[in-house]
Amino acid sequence: MQARVQFNFAQRWEDKLAKPQEQAAKKSKLILAGILSILILGSTGSIPWIFEYKLRSDLNNVNQGIAVLKDIDTQMQKASMLKTQLENKKQLLETIKKNSRDPVQLLDSLKQYLPAGTIVNSFALNADNSVNISLTVPSPVEAARLLVSLNSSGLFQSVDVQTLSLLDKAQTLSFALKLK
Repeated sequence: MQARVQFNFAQRWEDKLAKPQEQAAKKSKLILAGILSILILGSTGSIPWIFEYKLRSDLNNVNQGIAVLKDIDTQMQKASMLKTQLENKKQLLETIKKNSRDPVQLLDSLKQYLPAGTIVNSFALNADNSVNISLTVPSPVEAARLLVSLNSSGLFQSVDVQTLSLLDKAQTLSFALKLK
């Protein structure tokens, strides 16, 4: 059998005119699909580089934070070291104050316990915190007041006198006292 040939020229002419438009539409669809596939492949292919860029950025941020913390750590170590030095110097100062007494301050505090008319003949503060003092009191009553006030002062461990005369005259008393 033979193929039937259409003699409708108008129809064939319209079909030929429509074919290039269909081909152009197919061609533009193919180009669009190609561009779309290239974009999809490009974006999926660039994900590792984008992820690597983000990781580098995060790593730089963390390193900057670490650098700031190292500076703070250094400052804290310096502060701790200075605090330790301050405590050591305070302890040294306390030890010096504890082990050394100022004789002027001791004599000034001792004056308030002396009865009226008492004369200090000699005063010595020794390295072992003992005090040698020689006093002249006007009467035995004043000598008794002196002993009581020195005992109640709280400055010395014990207050003893070797000899005390009961004659109503001025007498010289010598004390060897140990500071508390």
